[in-house]
Amino acid sequence: MEGSSRGKGEEFPSTTEFTPLEFTLVELSISVQILHNIELTTILANPDKDLPEVVKDNMHQYISGFNDQNLINSSLVQGTFDKILEVIGYYNRLLPGIQIPSPTNRADEIELIKNRMKDFSLTMDKDIYYSLLSDRFHFRKALNQIKEIIMHPNFSNEDMYTQILPDIDNKGETSINKMIPNCRAIKNSEINIFIIWHLFAFARKTIRSFILFYAKKPNDYDNILKNIWKFMRHHDNTFMQENISILSYFEAYDELEIKANNWMEIIKQLSIFKKENVYFNYKEVGYLRSKMLMSLQEAENSEENVIFPSSFKIDKIGDVQKHFPLLYRNFGNYFKITDIKVCFGVT
Repeated sequence: MEGSSRGKGEEFPSTTEFTPLEFTLVELSISVQILHNIELTTILANPDKDLPEVVKDNMHQYISGFNDQNLINSSLVQGTFDKILEVIGYYNRLLPGIQIPSPTNRADEIELIKNRMKDFSLTMDKDIYYSLLSDRFHFRKALNQIKEIIMHPNFSNEDMYTQILPDIDNKGETSINKMIPNCRAIKNSEINIFIIWHLFAFARKTIRSFILFYAKKPNDYDNILKNIWKFMRHHDNTFMQENISILSYFEAYDELEIKANNWMEIIKQLSIFKKENVYFNYKEVGYLRSKMLMSLQEAENSEENVIFPSSFKIDKIGDVQKHFPLLYRNFGNYFKITDIKVCFGVT
């Protein structure tokens, strides 16, 4: 595996502490729902869409579903978006450290082109991949041979990639020189897939922080909600009291693991992320990422700030009152404190 270069004499710490980003339960619940709604197919169908726009669109779609102007215009909701942007910004500082070196001979040029054509096949949908190969990389001749079957549902990006492979070997010097700059550029969809995987891990870490808080102080939020329900019942005596659904947050924790593992199946095939010892700066401090590719468990146990640091902070009572529809709730608590401790291995 290749590593990125750094300036002579430039020293970076392998671990540097910085202040964890605090998330309240309302902010965490919004973040988890946004990540629940982001699907890989959406990223593949919109490879040029910037990640902040993806997050904002999903947040707007989620919040608008409540048809509540107070939630839509909430500064707390906007603040949650800003915090997610801060996490995204951290990884955007990391990614320029991945440098695709310029090939020095024809064999390396051909290998780079083949690797990148494979990468692109994994990070965009079939229509966009076909257009990219045909229009930008000029594989029309190879693709025209199978034009009638390309749009068949069973014909995949991998099939298209296989079709163009022989044509890559036969490209002339002029064509190769035109292709190399595009091959050395990291595409938006690759960036988005990589960062979203880290957002899954970040949200899991924050859920864990909340659940461990709840294990110590299980009545704090239920008491807040109890006061809200009393107010509600004063205006509507049919209103039923709900509690925080710890089970739902556990389910979200597990769902994020499944999504992270599924997305990693794509990431680990991408040639650009097979790097080691990537150095980068964040807020004028140097950091080292020893491996770009690692399992979710490795990332969660790493001391290199692979996952952006976060911690749980209890909400203000007024914020819960204004945003309680966003919390995961139920009419009973089916999880015991002992169950939480067993699940997370704490005493």
